[in-house]
Amino acid sequence: MRSSVRVYSLRRVSLWRMLSLSCGLALASAAPLGAQTVWQLINETGTSTFKDGVNTGTGVTLSIPAGAAVTVYTTDFTSVSLASGEKYNVTFGFSSTAGITGASTSSRIIGIGLFDSNSTGTFGDDQGMMTWIRSDSTFELRQKNGTETGVESLLKFGAYAFTNLGTGTGGTAGALTDNTTYTVAAFQVDYTGTGYRFGTNTSTNPGLSFAGGAMTRQGYTNPGTITSGLTFDTFAVYFMNTSGVDAEFTISNVSLATAIPEPSTYAALLGLAAVGLVAWRRRGRSAT
Repeated sequence: MRSSVRVYSLRRVSLWRMLSLSCGLALASAAPLGAQTVWQLINETGTSTFKDGVNTGTGVTLSIPAGAAVTVYTTDFTSVSLASGEKYNVTFGFSSTAGITGASTSSRIIGIGLFDSNSTGTFGDDQGMMTWIRSDSTFELRQKNGTETGVESLLKFGAYAFTNLGTGTGGTAGALTDNTTYTVAAFQVDYTGTGYRFGTNTSTNPGLSFAGGAMTRQGYTNPGTITSGLTFDTFAVYFMNTSGVDAEFTISNVSLATAIPEPSTYAALLGLAAVGLVAWRRRGRSAT
């Protein structure tokens, strides 16, 4: 038996389309980078390379000599400018075969950053949000000011000026180790309308959340001194191999979210859809 077909007017289709769009915005989530995403290297110290020459994918593996430091980055995604109340999140995993276990707790061995390249081919003027992580899972959340000239570095500590955003922390601390995959569930920048910050709360809205083994860590900050105008078009990860042997450092499953509204914006969107639905039902009744 042929199933019955219901025909909707253009007005009804428009209503359902509005409802779908509203819900779609509210449910926006992270989208993986494409398999052909291109990654590039900045050799901070020493000479690191892409393992087997492969520099494309949702993640990459780097071959890093003993004592070397490297930043891997990509601009191969859709750039994002946040409106007031919006947030932007990155998730990924990382691991290394050496250079983490036993690293000095004073060494910032992992760096993560989202930056605005300012449409230049240099890195000194890049502005954005970043973190450094130590082997004992302590971390710092910072703003890269982008005030240098002649500096070819994105995440190497001491290479440029940064602003301390003030950090609230949560979770269970623990030592990071080699051959363990750590999941960064949140590297999230919020825009308040007057400044950029990492989240607002360790449990309900962390700006940084990473875990592995028995260790879980979360953090959030105050807004920085850059009040507006950032277009995030560069994502970067830094690793310093503090060991005496070569290391293979891997980042995996990188996903960058679309701009996500705050819950108050969700409510407004869903409220608008609900009002439209009531009006549509009334119109349908009056027509029968």
